[in-house]
Amino acid sequence: MAELLFFRDGELQMRAPLKGPTVLGRAAEADLVLPDRAVSRLQCQVLPQGGGWALVDRSGRGTQVSHRLATDHGTELQDGDEIRLGEFQVIFGALSPEAAEPEVTMPVSHASRRGKTGRLGREGAREPRRAQVRVRRAEGESVIPLRPEEGYRLLIGTDPEGPYQLELDDRFVSAEHCRLAFRGGQWVLTDLQSKNGTFVDRLRIGEAYLTGCVTIRVGETTLTFEPEAAAEEGPAEPLPGLVTRDPAMAPVVEQVRRLAPARVSVAIHGETGVGKEVIARSLHALSERAEMPFVALNCGALPKDLVESELFGHEKGAFTGADRARAGAFEEADGGTLFLDEVGDLPLSAQVKLLRVLESGEVRRLGSSKTEVVDVRLLSATHQDLMAAVERGAFREDLYYRLCVAPLEVPPLRRRVSDVMPLAEHFLSRLAPGEAEVTFSPSARAKLEAHAWPGNVRELRNVVQLALLQRRGLVVTGDDLSFRTVGRRKKSCETLTVAGRTLESIEKEAYRLAMERHAGDKKAAMEELGVARSTFFRKLEEFGLGGEER
Repeated sequence: MAELLFFRDGELQMRAPLKGPTVLGRAAEADLVLPDRAVSRLQCQVLPQGGGWALVDRSGRGTQVSHRLATDHGTELQDGDEIRLGEFQVIFGALSPEAAEPEVTMPVSHASRRGKTGRLGREGAREPRRAQVRVRRAEGESVIPLRPEEGYRLLIGTDPEGPYQLELDDRFVSAEHCRLAFRGGQWVLTDLQSKNGTFVDRLRIGEAYLTGCVTIRVGETTLTFEPEAAAEEGPAEPLPGLVTRDPAMAPVVEQVRRLAPARVSVAIHGETGVGKEVIARSLHALSERAEMPFVALNCGALPKDLVESELFGHEKGAFTGADRARAGAFEEADGGTLFLDEVGDLPLSAQVKLLRVLESGEVRRLGSSKTEVVDVRLLSATHQDLMAAVERGAFREDLYYRLCVAPLEVPPLRRRVSDVMPLAEHFLSRLAPGEAEVTFSPSARAKLEAHAWPGNVRELRNVVQLALLQRRGLVVTGDDLSFRTVGRRKKSCETLTVAGRTLESIEKEAYRLAMERHAGDKKAAMEELGVARSTFFRKLEEFGLGGEER
């Protein structure tokens, strides 16, 4: 049993079980239809093979599977593999036989031009949550309260029949277009075989579990489903030690939970300061090795002549200054996890020996003729492009494939704006434990959220720590915050790549990069883009970049 999890813009869009050969593509005849022009009409096929699953490319251009390129000959899929399909990030999950089969339906429509879709965002039963639907019409907005009672159903259409109904004056909406119901403790949206389809955040659905605030489009009408916010939400910790609320981290959290029980090597990629070691510690804490040692080693901070000693240990007299025998990181982590940070900085001589240890499971101290068998799960991290280093000859290709069995990308803080304040408040409570009353003023919050954070989470921690020292009372104000501008900040801004992308995604990226270049200054970004004020803020809201100001 296996499944595919579809993410877009960091949010879980669909869970689809694999029960046989499944074609993914943009065309209506695909089994799973992805509305993205960057995806071929028939992009690829996932099919059972030799007791497992494989992906076969059907586009003729190849399909990216993690750091591998699938061809028409197929490539074996491993649990946690990432398949990139345009704006969609698809995670392959191999479920154990004893795991309960997720309730996912794959309804076939009445018309051949409509593809199959699965249920979206199913996360299991939750406590009943009150919710409402906000309807946007030409004459204004109206709000429809929803009742969290088992069996409650709101019919939506131009001529709905039932005790609870939402009638729409829209020529592209069917008489009974869709149904929003409270079932099993969850809000479920079901398309009633409408002519023009029901869309949740631009993805056409058959049935969707609504777990957060989402946009629903029927015909030319836009509806917003809004669950009632929890009374008091503190910084969430979906993984041990990880503080996050931003949807951009959802794929990371999902991958960590899937990869943690496995023994495969995981390569964590991301900019300096994004929290790669926190992710590594979460992988260890959720694994069967949690009670065994976790050893972290920063390869970039080691002198070249001591790298091998730190990794493999040494005997007394092995080199000048070795006045006693010492165990290396592999021996210290025996039975547990070894995390090599900045692994791209390892010299080639150490890479050769590291590869041998990974292949044989045996380590030999410097100056010793004996080998010791070790049982270590290796996690690594780097901010470098290791494949580019391989092409330059600075990193061994065979070691690259040993380390990058399961790659995991951590997005920078500038793409996780919703994480800024939860992280800042987390650091505030950690750095001022005896002063629980210390808070951020509105001006400080606005300043923190507007900053571009080139140094990521590490920079945020330093800013909060300095602000605590500079404050004059129990409230940290905007004047207490100071940011150090580095010369490479503008250089770190990405350029806009348009090849193989939709016009909508290009426009969204242009807005995001403009906001990034101007550190959140909306007026400056608007002037750079040369658009009207109303258009600018409407687009910011549409793209989820914050458009509340008018």
